[in-house]
Amino acid sequence: MDIENNNESGLVVEINNNCNCLIENVLKRRFASLPFNEKEIIVKSPKPTPILNIQSKTKTFKRYFNTETYEKISWICGCAHLTKLFCWPCILFSQEVNVWSKFGFSDLNNLSKSRKRHECSQAHICSAAQFKKFGKGPRIENFLSAQFKANIEMHNKEVTANRYILSKLISAICFLAKQEQPLRGHFEHQESENRGNYIELLYLLSESDIKLKTHLDNSTVFTGLSNHIQNDLVSAISKVLLDEIKTEIRASKFVSIIVDESTDISRKAQLSTIFRYVDENNEIQERFVGFVDVSPNRTANALFQHIRETLEEFGCLDKLIAQTYDGAAVMSGEHNGVQRKIRDICPNSLFVHCYAHRLNLVLSQSVKHISGCKRFFSRMLSFSTFFCKSSRRISLLDCQIKKRFPTAAPTRWNYNSKILNMILEYQTELMEIFNQIINDEDEWDTEAVINAEVLHRYLKEFEFNFNLHLFSAIFNSADFLFEILQKKTFDISYCVSEIKKFVKYLDNKKDDFDSLWNKVITKNFNRKRKYAECEEDVKTTYKLHYSEILETLSVNTTNRFRDIENLKFLEFFNVKKFKEYENNFPDFLFKSLHLTYGKYFDFMKLKSELIYMYSTQDFHLKSINDVKELIVKDDLIDVLEQVFSLIQLICTIPSTSASAERSFSTMKRIKTFTRSSQSEERLSGLALIAIEKKIMSNLKNNKKFYDAVIDEFCKKERRIKLNFKK
Repeated sequence: MDIENNNESGLVVEINNNCNCLIENVLKRRFASLPFNEKEIIVKSPKPTPILNIQSKTKTFKRYFNTETYEKISWICGCAHLTKLFCWPCILFSQEVNVWSKFGFSDLNNLSKSRKRHECSQAHICSAAQFKKFGKGPRIENFLSAQFKANIEMHNKEVTANRYILSKLISAICFLAKQEQPLRGHFEHQESENRGNYIELLYLLSESDIKLKTHLDNSTVFTGLSNHIQNDLVSAISKVLLDEIKTEIRASKFVSIIVDESTDISRKAQLSTIFRYVDENNEIQERFVGFVDVSPNRTANALFQHIRETLEEFGCLDKLIAQTYDGAAVMSGEHNGVQRKIRDICPNSLFVHCYAHRLNLVLSQSVKHISGCKRFFSRMLSFSTFFCKSSRRISLLDCQIKKRFPTAAPTRWNYNSKILNMILEYQTELMEIFNQIINDEDEWDTEAVINAEVLHRYLKEFEFNFNLHLFSAIFNSADFLFEILQKKTFDISYCVSEIKKFVKYLDNKKDDFDSLWNKVITKNFNRKRKYAECEEDVKTTYKLHYSEILETLSVNTTNRFRDIENLKFLEFFNVKKFKEYENNFPDFLFKSLHLTYGKYFDFMKLKSELIYMYSTQDFHLKSINDVKELIVKDDLIDVLEQVFSLIQLICTIPSTSASAERSFSTMKRIKTFTRSSQSEERLSGLALIAIEKKIMSNLKNNKKFYDAVIDEFCKKERRIKLNFKK
């Protein structure tokens, strides 16, 4: 059955004679009231000619309807449902209501007489003529539609021009936001010498774009320069970017969330939200989705509600497998913290306390209680403080060393590491600087001379130098680990293995005391010895100090990262053990996987695929990422479906909240002291464009990006014509 359906009218037009609703539809709806295109379809369709069960009795015999009548009488048609005959032209065009045009004919005994009478009627002749001439002569609609088409063409011409101008405004916003530059100026009126980056950039572009110049010079209703238009464009662009991120997340199998909080220049507590997942191209992505001001309510319940709404908006509740925050009690609390509340609605969302944050806690707090360590770090930081307090001292440092001390940050060990390494590297040069200040005491203030003498003395002390060399070795290894933990490209299995290596390094370092002692002792630094204390006693004291520091760091690192036991299944992809696993499959690793992520895997199939992987030499590579790339390259995703799912899950689990911290760096560049009054939506939108500039650049290569932004902008701005008509 072939049926053509017109959506505007709902009229169903018969093409096949076996379907006989056309006559009923025409009778219910006046043919004259239909649009021309529907009339044309009906007129060009063959007349309905169904088999009809019509009978007429006489005294001697019965008459039956013969379908040959349709061929003998060109205008007769039939309706199977009504079991009646009709005049096809009259049903369509006749203004007269009669048996052939409205009610239907079924008296076969009088068919011949009724037919002749109807064919002679003026109504039939007129209808038949209209039927034959339909669509051939001039129509009033054509004259009306010419003007209508001209109006549409003029409207669409305006829309094309408006959309072109808007595309330039969008490009200006994207460029400035990507470069993290302010859009607005303090004085934007025409007499101002600097009207702000946005307006000045548009006028610069207009110098080589006559259409844009004409618009800026002549437009009165909509120039596109106001702060409201800027806000609406920022909102529209960020909405398109968020829709793209939502599309990526919908296509991913697993998702994790990273949340962190920081205070901006206006003292508002900004909550940053990041999603981590493996995209369709099997690349690890960490996408920033916005800032939220949580200053009014920073309780666990309030933060939980915000995170839950975000998860629902992005459709992540069913595939959230991890959540990463800092160690604050409101976030990480085991019973009433945000992580606990999220696990109540997403049972498979493993909580991962940021590994980089944990390492910072270990190195900045663990050894402070050890005798001499707190004093050492205080003295070490005093070098940075000494130079940062005076521009003249900094100038002297620039001349002698051409390098500056980083600002002291007692809670950030990596800053301490930079200060420590600078002291060790430029120890001789620093002593010369301090000597210069001491010897030229008339040229320097008293405070500078006194502090220079103290710092010079530190550099010559044995104890200070012993700790300097010891912590330099520790921090160099820790710096390497910290750099790994800060990168989103590394999967958690690699991070866990590096943490274990760091602990092993600390344990092995305990045997290197003699090497360090001989290195420091040969430099003849000043040593303080108690009365009657022999050389061996001094060495023993320092050895105990040395061992205590390393033991404390090793134990505290192990304790801080003890929950990595929950991730024992990561060992499935310890490529160094593939040969061992080939002969002795590690069934015990399934326990931790089943405990947290059991619902996602078919363990029997997973084991078979892992056995194949261990027994295939091609998979004996360097890392899980190499295994993933090999599976993709050899098109084995469907063959090793469960293994690949496990790889995706491992790659989705974050080890750090560094991406959230990087978003705060962007926030502080966007929201400065001179730009502290911008709205929350504008701040979040500009940050999204700046941080996710790669997505924006990819989208901008497609014209659909501008169309999508303009369509989103249309929802707020209705003063100008932006929608095409057909």
